[in-house]
Amino acid sequence: MGRKTLLLYLASITVGAIVFALGIDYLLPSEWFTSTLKAIHDSCCNDTMSWFNIGCTIVLALLLLYSLIAHLTGKSHHHHHHTGDDTTDNTKSDNIMQIHIEGMNCSHCAHSAETAIKKVAGVEEATVSLADKRATVTGNASAADIISAIESIGFKATIEN
Repeated sequence: MGRKTLLLYLASITVGAIVFALGIDYLLPSEWFTSTLKAIHDSCCNDTMSWFNIGCTIVLALLLLYSLIAHLTGKSHHHHHHTGDDTTDNTKSDNIMQIHIEGMNCSHCAHSAETAIKKVAGVEEATVSLADKRATVTGNASAADIISAIESIGFKATIEN
């Protein structure tokens, strides 16, 4: 799901919930709810906030604020999975290919192309840019194998360099 779609989805849920709540508050008769809710409220709730509730609220607010600031400043921590291989690999290739890919229309297309490229023997790293319609591939894989992998999933590919 793209970022714009996600934001639109969350905004529509939020607005829908607010409109629904206001509709219940102002359009329906309060007598429908007050007697039942008063009995429930009196049996389980008190109107005072405990220090525990206040403390939890403050901690949650601080964590959310920290997360927002870290995200906006680009200091968020990315977790990388450890493969368990602690040996140093000095055989990395400096062979970098740029491949132009036609036919990608969305982030799913770019992800599919990147996944197909990474499955080719000899590819050490691959990134696909939807905006540039370009794949950057590092490794010793043959250009023909990479192009074949991209074309096998329905895109047209050509070497740029």
